[in-house]
Amino acid sequence: MNEDLSPPHDKTTSEPADNTSQATGSETVRRYRKPASPDDRLRGTLLQNLRLKRKLDFAGFADLTGLSVDVIRQSERGAHSLTAQEIQAICVATETPVVYFFPATQPASMRVLPSGEPGMSLGAWLKEKRLLKGYSQTDAANRIGITKQAISKIERDDNQISPSHIEKYAETVGVTVQEIVERMSLD
Repeated sequence: MNEDLSPPHDKTTSEPADNTSQATGSETVRRYRKPASPDDRLRGTLLQNLRLKRKLDFAGFADLTGLSVDVIRQSERGAHSLTAQEIQAICVATETPVVYFFPATQPASMRVLPSGEPGMSLGAWLKEKRLLKGYSQTDAANRIGITKQAISKIERDDNQISPSHIEKYAETVGVTVQEIVERMSLD
């Protein structure tokens, strides 16, 4: 009796459902998905900003950049590390400087916002710091003692940080109260 002993496959992909793939003979090679890094999540947010700024859906952005819809979706979620070639394709297609995807390597005065303006708003800066620490909005909100919605509004520059939370906010995202206050005065 010839029974198929290969692992079951996920119907949406050609990958086996249990994160294994067949190797030669009876060996099995395990594939582990690496967790999203703070850099991947940050680049995903930046990628999403580029797409939304152009008012494109996933398919339209895929056509523009030459990347697949899946790569764009997974990248925006932080579940895919963009390769150098993918970043280059995005930057060429959108006429965006490559440093846009590496904001932590540039001083704030050299950064380019999705709007094309130099520098970085307080909310965008705080979001970048939160992502670099590896915190979701929910994680940061729980540490600070405010709601996820409050974090979202602060990061969109729709709300300011209340004075009663500024110290805990600074501690959570790894900056000083003075840095936040200085940036508040610039906005």
